Amino acid sequence: MDRSWQIFVLYILIHLGLIFFLYPRDIIVSAGEGHWVEILLNYGIHLLAIAVYMKGLGYSGDKDIVGLFFRAGKPVAFLILVPLALYLSVTVVLVVRILAEVVIVVFLSKTPIWALAALFLAVSGYIASKGLETLLRTGILLSFFCLPVILFIFAVSFQNVDWRYMFPLRNDFSFVSDMHYWQSLHPVAAGFSFLGFVKPHSTFKKSRIYLASALLFPFFFFAVYIPLLTFGQATSSTFDFPYSVALDSIYYSWLVFDKVTIFFLFGLANFTMLYVAVSLWQPVRIVHRWFPAFKPVYILLALLAAAFVSCLCIPDWRTVQNIFAWNAFLRFYVLILLPLSTLLLGLRFRAKVPA
Repeated sequence: MDRSWQIFVLYILIHLGLIFFLYPRDIIVSAGEGHWVEILLNYGIHLLAIAVYMKGLGYSGDKDIVGLFFRAGKPVAFLILVPLALYLSVTVVLVVRILAEVVIVVFLSKTPIWALAALFLAVSGYIASKGLETLLRTGILLSFFCLPVILFIFAVSFQNVDWRYMFPLRNDFSFVSDMHYWQSLHPVAAGFSFLGFVKPHSTFKKSRIYLASALLFPFFFFAVYIPLLTFGQATSSTFDFPYSVALDSIYYSWLVFDKVTIFFLFGLANFTMLYVAVSLWQPVRIVHRWFPAFKPVYILLALLAAAFVSCLCIPDWRTVQNIFAWNAFLRFYVLILLPLSTLLLGLRFRAKVPA
């Protein structure tokens, strides 16, 4: 069944849940000027990765990537799918912990980490347990309730910008040696893998995904430039969450509420939990293929328990950043190897299918 528009909406929402937190800081810190070069390079990598990935998926017939890699043999499946499952599992822990930190900093200062982590994992786990249909329907539901709020607040966030802070535009590409830049690839690498898991029950048109990517570009760009244009490079580089701080400076006398940050973060929290649900659903599919005797719900419960304990074992924000940096190695593995291997095995699969 063609579910192009539902997958289109889900693709946009899970990326919005990733863009506005650590991504602006990593881009701002990695270079002193000319940040547009980094953003364009990231976006180019994003387009290249999904183009190669979807090309390979198009050659795989009615198989998802789990079936495609198992067709090539268990060693190949292990080489590709285990790092993907590990990367997504670690990402779940990091995203939940980062989201909990943001919520505590902004409006729930007395709430313990364990309570927020339990809440986020429980909601995401429940959505993931219901499968792809529920994920897609939840995306549509959230788009109606939360997306208009996000777009409105995004529009009014230009209130305090000073366009002179955009200059100078030059960049000497020294950022490629900075680890913060490579960490900024997280929104690029973390959101596209689910496209390989929707078959055989659902299909989508590649043009919808390209359209979704084009609509995401302004958010990639202004998530970085709104803090820069509001505070300047020197000040914005000192914030852990520059975009949230920029929103905190907004005031409109005609708005009923003094602070719009709470509503913005509430919408993003919903999108982020949706991303966590998608990220939980994929490893469950992989593990269930390896161990079909275990029911998916038991695999999911084990994964949720491990994620919750891992969240509690992270002592402070510095440790979160260190794990996020370490996870960059798995991120490169998935970003490069997953699309390329999908294309190569897709071509091999097509060559063996009789005309």
